[in-house]
Amino acid sequence: MSTPEPFPAAYCPPVEDIKEESSSDEFPSKVFPPGAFPPENCLPAEREPINSSTECVRNSIQDDGLSWEEFTDSDYQSGIQEIKDQLEDLGQQRLSQTKRLQAIEAKIEDLFTEKEITAQLWNTLREPILHTWSGKRPSSKVDCRLALYTHRGNIRADIRAIDAMRFIDGEVFQDWQDAFEDRYGVPWKECMETNCLRNVSWEGVQVFNMRAYVSHRFQGPRDEIMRICDSWIVRWRLDHKFPVPAVPYARLCRLYYAM
Repeated sequence: MSTPEPFPAAYCPPVEDIKEESSSDEFPSKVFPPGAFPPENCLPAEREPINSSTECVRNSIQDDGLSWEEFTDSDYQSGIQEIKDQLEDLGQQRLSQTKRLQAIEAKIEDLFTEKEITAQLWNTLREPILHTWSGKRPSSKVDCRLALYTHRGNIRADIRAIDAMRFIDGEVFQDWQDAFEDRYGVPWKECMETNCLRNVSWEGVQVFNMRAYVSHRFQGPRDEIMRICDSWIVRWRLDHKFPVPAVPYARLCRLYYAM
């Protein structure tokens, strides 16, 4: 067999020219023909062992469309650090907002407590009047002179007093509602649920209070006062922004304070 020509530097022999020789049956090896020395680029490159965690990270990065070089780049790492800093800032903001919400909840709880105390106070002050209007005997020991003064009507106080009675006595609660509508010319439920008296002018509130006072009287210009009050209340119930006309209100005041 003649000696083959040396292979060119960039030439890699085909597979069929490679002979398998083995010094033993257990360890066969692939060798090139004598005199053939394949270039280094034809030999399989040795791979460095990669642990499983690093390989998982690389696979995850490739799934995100990034290369390992981009991931290890210093600019990319600085971006990661910036994101971490932002997350830390968000955590601090959340902690601050949580403390603020706790303070607000505490204030709301204090307001509810104050509201309960105020409701009990108005219930004590207005109970004799509302009981009288509903045909019941007052159970409160309020001074009769105070009761006589408040007998003129106080629609906003009565709204709160009736609301407080809702959780005390259901029967009295219903009786007070009926008396409220009879005296003020408007249902208590309408005033309570819509909060329609919130933006009523001072003159409008006085119209309700005057009507409540004269509704049980039988002398003086009662009918004329009731007519003026009801005329405005009917329009106001259709439009809560309807103002009190100046001329009728002036006449109402003259008639009312002349009683």
